[in-house]
Amino acid sequence: MKMEATELQQKMRHALQGNPIPSLNQSIKPQPAAVLVPFVKKDDEWHLLFTKRTNGVAKHQGEISFPGGAAEKDDHNLIETAIRETREEIGVPGSQITILGVLEPVPTISNYCVLPVVSIVEWPQRLVLNQTEVEDILLVPVDWLKDKNNWYEDDFFYEPGKHKKVIHYRNFEGEHLWGITALLAQNAIRYL
Repeated sequence: MKMEATELQQKMRHALQGNPIPSLNQSIKPQPAAVLVPFVKKDDEWHLLFTKRTNGVAKHQGEISFPGGAAEKDDHNLIETAIRETREEIGVPGSQITILGVLEPVPTISNYCVLPVVSIVEWPQRLVLNQTEVEDILLVPVDWLKDKNNWYEDDFFYEPGKHKKVIHYRNFEGEHLWGITALLAQNAIRYL
C-alpha cells in the first residue's frame, strides 16, 4: 500500500479519535495489558511489524504476536505499557514511535484485556531483540493482510466443549499468524 506517512497518520487518527484510553487499574480482572500495533514503511510500502515469540516464554511459545504485555505498577497508562514492552522486547525507543490512537480493548481467554495501541515506527530501525522473549521479527505488507484470499476463519477449541471462531492467515514467510493477533491486525488495517 503506497501512501505518505502523513496520510496514514491522518486516516488512522481520524478513525481512532473517539476511542478513549481505559484507566489503568491493575487490581481488576481481566488483567490490563497492551500491545503496540506498529506500522512501518519499507521499500515504499506499509507493513505491520510482528514478533515471533521464543519457545522459552511461559505462554504462546513460538507464536506470532505484536510487541506488548501486561501492565506494570510503574506504567502511568496502557500506552506507556505498549511502549515499554516494545522497548524491552525489540529495543525500539519511545522517541522512534508515533502513537496514532487506540483500538477497542479485546478480552482474551487467558484473562487479560488487551488495548491495541496503533503507531508508526521509524524505519529502518536498529533492533535489539530480547533473546529470552523474541526469536525474530516479521514484516507483513498491509496489502497482503488486506487480501481476502490470505485469511480464513476456523473453530478454536480452548476448553473441552468450548470453542469460538478465530482468524487464521495463510503462512507468510513460513510463519502462521492467527487468533487475537490476526484480529487486531484486521481491526487496524480496516481503516486504510
